[in-house]
Amino acid sequence: MNYNDELTGELVTYRLTSGSHPLLSIYRGNERIMKEIDLQLFFRKLPVSLDENTEQEFDLLVTIGQKIVVTQLNSSDWAEGGGLG
Repeated sequence: MNYNDELTGELVTYRLTSGSHPLLSIYRGNERIMKEIDLQLFFRKLPVSLDENTEQEFDLLVTIGQKIVVTQLNSSDWAEGGGLG
């Protein structure tokens, strides 16, 4: 966490499927400072099936204020030099 109360990090998980229910909590040491954020609500709205998506890298911005808003920073799932199959 920086001086502007911004937290930056990378989350690595197992491959997500359409049946996955990802939750995100934020900890400082062993203390949970943010309850579960239901990321399934975000992933259900994606225009791509997680069961068929071969490249699962999502740049997400989670904004926590009066409401919690999850947005995708990069709308493409194509990585330059990547391959299909």
